[in-house]
Amino acid sequence: VGSLVVAGAQTDACITSTLHGAVARGYGAVLVSDAHTTEDLSEWGGTDPASVISHANLMWSLHAVEGR
Repeated sequence: VGSLVVAGAQTDACITSTLHGAVARGYGAVLVSDAHTTEDLSEWGGTDPASVISHANLMWSLHAVEGR
């Protein structure tokens, strides 16, 4: 395995942790921009899901991470 394709739930937790963990361990990592989501915590002062997802997509689109 040289790189990971990441999709799933909880963009601000599981997805971000998986991406950072992959990069820290020397793997390439690609975030599928329309295949991750997160819980709406805006009622309790959290950021709305669309903004969390957009931020993750922007940040990971700027990373060119080569695999092993």
